[in-house]
Amino acid sequence: MARRIVHISSNQTKLNINSNEEIDMIQRRIIGCYLNGYDKIVVKSPKNFTREQQDSIRTIVRSLYMRIFESHANQVTLQAFMDESLASVTSGVERMHIITFSMAKDVLNAMKNWDKELARSVISLEEDVDQFLFFLTRLLRIAVYNPSLARKLEVTMGDCFDYHLLVNRIEYVADCLGDIADALIKLQEHRDMVSEEFMDKAPPEVYAALLDRGQYLCSIRTMYRILEVNQEVRERRDQLRHPFYAKPELLATAPNQVLSKV
Repeated sequence: MARRIVHISSNQTKLNINSNEEIDMIQRRIIGCYLNGYDKIVVKSPKNFTREQQDSIRTIVRSLYMRIFESHANQVTLQAFMDESLASVTSGVERMHIITFSMAKDVLNAMKNWDKELARSVISLEEDVDQFLFFLTRLLRIAVYNPSLARKLEVTMGDCFDYHLLVNRIEYVADCLGDIADALIKLQEHRDMVSEEFMDKAPPEVYAALLDRGQYLCSIRTMYRILEVNQEVRERRDQLRHPFYAKPELLATAPNQVLSKV
């Protein structure tokens, strides 16, 4: 049996896949080779690629700083086009943060205005964050084993681990924002039905009723988030409010004006 991954040179590798291999596995293996620092990845199959396999390879290439250098019926050559020595870790992290912060603001505005198109734009921005995640992870992994590159990037080994944790946290926030945007789109599509039938019901009741029908729109917590943004979360019962009383004070301006019992 042929080896699944064949090491050709320090920056080139061959990826042998099965003709019936699942597309998720193909994508994960390409990502693994990319993160390991290979600039050229040759993906080869014993038979012609299926349409789904071709689409999956093109999809993952768009998420990485790579391009299709050569393409045949049963072999594709992927080439990285970024020069790591010219990259900046801090700049990449800052751009990840800017995109994620923009996603957060857009999600809030989409929730306030029930803007489906704005929610879709948030989901599309998540792909940009993923692209930075893959590139920075690759860059930091190479810097750990390449002292020359680490000096050019002005990072230590400790910095690499800290940056790696940071970019993963930012990507996690972006994923959560994407999930909220996706839930908002689903709620928008069912808004008329939900607003009429479940107008006076609490989110847990709505959640349970929809699950009984085989429908899942979002989590209970996401429902509360959307209601809170639209100022719909409050105490419905009338509450007794006690007026504010100022504490009495005695002020003496001369001797023997204020006496206290001891």
